[in-house]
Amino acid sequence: MYRIRKLEDEGLIPKDYPVKVDGSTGIDYTFRYISHSNVLRIKDEMKSFFPYNLQFVDNKSRPAVLEDKSGKIIIATSGMGTHGPAATYIPHFLSNPNALIYFTGYTSEGSTGRTICEANYGDEVHFKNGKIVKKIARVEQNSEFSSHAKAD
Repeated sequence: MYRIRKLEDEGLIPKDYPVKVDGSTGIDYTFRYISHSNVLRIKDEMKSFFPYNLQFVDNKSRPAVLEDKSGKIIIATSGMGTHGPAATYIPHFLSNPNALIYFTGYTSEGSTGRTICEANYGDEVHFKNGKIVKKIARVEQNSEFSSHAKAD
């Protein structure tokens, strides 16, 4: 969220562009970090952590996010794409040529994340729930935010 906020402040992302954050664990830890962090001592600094047009998403509001056809950034806890909210978003957006699915950390062999990262454009991807989706979205991966033990 902080990196997106900085991109907004630099004018690289419009401040009114919707940013959705989904994942109860990620949301909980975000607020724990903010309330206990020595880095963010001043309350005003806390405001600059969040993107401008931020909405937290839960199980009840997730279907509306999925059905909304307008552009948005969705940050979802992933479990390497196999678990958490990402397991709902990935099959939904993988067949959208206007979507970017961006993994910011490690994906292990056999995980959904690794499977779609290694799949070629146009390949059919088989999900554990039996759903089959053609990969048309752009998929990117780096280890920028990896917490994996072998990360740089």
